[in-house]
This record gives sequence, structure tokens and C-alpha cells, in this order.
Amino acid sequence: MKYEITQTETKERLYLPNKKIQKVYTFNKYSEALTFAIFEQIPLIKCILTHVDDNGKKYKANTYRKPFKYFYSLTEFKKICFKNPIHYLGTRFPEKINIKQYYFYLFESKQLHKLRKA
Repeated sequence: MKYEITQTETKERLYLPNKKIQKVYTFNKYSEALTFAIFEQIPLIKCILTHVDDNGKKYKANTYRKPFKYFYSLTEFKKICFKNPIHYLGTRFPEKINIKQYYFYLFESKQLHKLRKA
């Protein structure tokens, strides 16, 4: 089982129109793909399932995983932190904390209970 993430970037050029570049990243573990998707804020992970039959016939199926179905995205987490700062940040003044850095800290330290949607 492999996981693919497609990321599109726009490359700005001086006199020519902007160019869109698609990059495809492949991962063997779901945890690596999830970490990359959270850090890059990509809403869709493609899961490629392959199976080889006894006769040698190869079956291939694709499914999609949505990481922000269960976890807050960065923009959603910022909104929630300003509505209920004591629960999520531990302080009454959310403007004094770098929420983006705190969001990635929670994910890296595996404190996912604060990032999980209710």
C-alpha cells in the first residue's frame, strides 16, 4: 500500500503568465503521509491499493483519505483558539501566542487530542 500526495505550486514569471507545477510525493507509511499533509495543509491523501492474484493478474484500487475530516486545519484552529483560548492555549490572551507554531508543536509532540474535532 502506498500513499500519494499531489501538490500544486504556482511559479511566477516576469513577462510570461504564471505557470502551475504539480509535484507528486509518494510515501510507504500513512503516518509519514499524514505528517506531510498536515504541515503543507493538503486536504487529500490518495491511497493506492495493489493486489496480485494467484494467476498473476494485478488489481489496483484507489481510495482517498481526508486528514482534516478528523483534525483541525490551521485556519480552523486559529478561529477556535480565539473563541475558546483557555481550553486550547491555556491562557486568556491568544494574541500573545504564535498559534501557527503552537499548532505544529502539538502535532509533532503527538498531542492530537487538542487538534481533534469534537
